[in-house]
Amino acid sequence: MPAPDGSQPLEIVQDLEAYLSKNALDTIVKDMMVECLSTRPEHPESWMMRYMLQKNAGESSDNCAVASTVEQDMFVAVCHTDTHTQKYLSEKKVHAALLELLRQVADAQPDNVLSFLAQAAHKLHKEGLQ
Repeated sequence: MPAPDGSQPLEIVQDLEAYLSKNALDTIVKDMMVECLSTRPEHPESWMMRYMLQKNAGESSDNCAVASTVEQDMFVAVCHTDTHTQKYLSEKKVHAALLELLRQVADAQPDNVLSFLAQAAHKLHKEGLQ
């Protein structure tokens, strides 16, 4: 019986297998699962998010941009569903600017975070980080 789009089940399976192979999704997910099961984190969902951020640190695409500190102890992902908007955010390196602000907040641990962020953003702007 054909699928709603008219394709045959075998064609659908072959198409899915080609997609998995082309994008190495089976390897990515398998590696993540093996590491998760070997470490058995208390909160596997957040552990998997961190795992994917670590694997994609420094990457920027039409879907998402990920920045991390050199030590990979802090990450910022900027993802927008609109490709045009995501491209703009990536080109302007918003993820890197947000990471720097987050790093400064984590280091200073100010009582008034918003005031601190305003001052830090102003300082970054004066120093030339866009």
